[in-house]
Amino acid sequence: MYQTRLKTFYSRRVGDISGAIKLTGKVGKTNINLINAFDKNSIDSSDHKPMYTAFRMKRDVLKSSSLGFTATNKLIDNRMISTFSPDYVLNLGSLWKLTGQYVAAIDNWKVLRNTGYVRFAAENNFFHWHIRYSYLDGEGLKDIFNETGYLNDDNRNEFDSDVSYKWWIKNPVFKYINFSTANNIYWNDDFSKFMSLSTTYNFTNNLWVKLICQNNTSIDKIYVYGLFGWRFKPPYGYLYFIVNQTEYMDSYGVFQNKYIGFLKLTYPITIR
Repeated sequence: MYQTRLKTFYSRRVGDISGAIKLTGKVGKTNINLINAFDKNSIDSSDHKPMYTAFRMKRDVLKSSSLGFTATNKLIDNRMISTFSPDYVLNLGSLWKLTGQYVAAIDNWKVLRNTGYVRFAAENNFFHWHIRYSYLDGEGLKDIFNETGYLNDDNRNEFDSDVSYKWWIKNPVFKYINFSTANNIYWNDDFSKFMSLSTTYNFTNNLWVKLICQNNTSIDKIYVYGLFGWRFKPPYGYLYFIVNQTEYMDSYGVFQNKYIGFLKLTYPITIR
C-alpha cells in the first residue's frame, strides 16, 4: 500500500523495532493503513527513541482508478520531519492512463520543499509509450525526504519518455522482436540530456541477443552494450556473453575508449 513512485515511507529507515502498532483495513472502497513504530537502536539527545508514523489511504474510483494520500512523520529531539503526499491513477479507457503525485516535505514546520510528477501513458500487451515530467524543488529536499522515505536526487527538473513495441513473428527462427527506447532530459543550473536505445531479438524464450546504446551529455559519455544469452537448462542453467564499449572524458580531460568482455556460465546441480 505504501508503494508510490515517490517513496515517502521507506520501512528500513526505522531499523529494529522496540514497539509498534499497525492498522490495516478496508471500508467500502477505501483502504486505510497506519504504522507507528519506535527505533530500538537509536536514542536522540533527549534520551528518547525516535518515533516513526506513516498513514496511507487509497480510495477506488470509477472502474479501475484510484486516489491516494500518504502522510509520514519522524519525531526526534522534539523536532518533527513530515511529508504529505496526494497521488492518483486515472485509467482513461483501455489504452490511456494518467498518473501523478505531489509531495510536501516539511522540516519542523519551518522549511518546506516540494517534489512531484505527472505522467501520461498509452499501453497495451504489445505497445507502450509515456511522457513524464518530474521536479525536485530546492537544495535540501533529499535530506528532509530521506528521514522517512527514499530519494536519490534533488534540485532538478526532468522530462523522460519511453517507447516499446513487441512484434510477434512466430516463425522457426524468430518468435518475437522487442524494441524499446529510453530518453531523459534534465536540468537545474546546467542542461543535460540522457538518451538510451535498446533492442532485443528473441530467437526462442531461451535464446536471445540484446543491444543497448546510451549517451549522457552531462559527462560526455557514450556507452554500447551487447549481450548474447542462452538458457540451455531452464531456469537456472545459462550462458551469457557480453561486450561493452565506453567513450568518455575523464576528470583530467583525457579521452578514454574502453572495451570490456564478460563470459558468465551457471550450471544447476541437483543433490538428492
